[in-house]
Amino acid sequence: MLPQYDWLGGWYDALDYPWERQRAPLRRALVHGVRGTVMEWGVGTGRNLPYYHASVRVTGIDASAAMLRRAAARARNARCTVALRQGDITSLPLPEDDAFDWLVASFVCCVLPDAALVRALAQVPKVLKPEGTFRFLEMGYAHNARRRCRQARGAWWARALYGVRLERDTVAFLSRTRGLRIVAVRPLDADGIYRLIEGVRTA
Repeated sequence: MLPQYDWLGGWYDALDYPWERQRAPLRRALVHGVRGTVMEWGVGTGRNLPYYHASVRVTGIDASAAMLRRAAARARNARCTVALRQGDITSLPLPEDDAFDWLVASFVCCVLPDAALVRALAQVPKVLKPEGTFRFLEMGYAHNARRRCRQARGAWWARALYGVRLERDTVAFLSRTRGLRIVAVRPLDADGIYRLIEGVRTA
């Protein structure tokens, strides 16, 4: 776990509020059409939970007990069924009953160190059913040079506070992960800062 997320737990929602106001459509896009059993990596304070369909059964994983305490309140008010577990996504136990239909995560791959991301992605085929689907909401540098320059000026504090690596090429990491195939990469804004990466388990 990135250590700052445990002490950030009580303040995370307040710190993230200026950006969270514009992220609701992104979170809706992330879980649109998701059904069945879902493992959500880095569930954090539960920001995605209000957007899941009522029929979904979510198992939310996070390494931070402080973040999970915040998520528990959103879980109680969610339409879907939610189970929250503290755990490390780089070394997940095998599912007890087959596996999950979906694996979902928002802003997780872009904060993990390289070695941790490799270990985490290696878990995806283990927790998904055959031909199960993963969908990641990620962020990075904008295509627009002026916007990219503004991001670069603030990248140091985003890295220090949240661990964000705007230069992270999650698609490249996924392409090198055995047992996974990317089926779509969809930008969610005009500058290409936010994108959905979707794929399936192949083996």
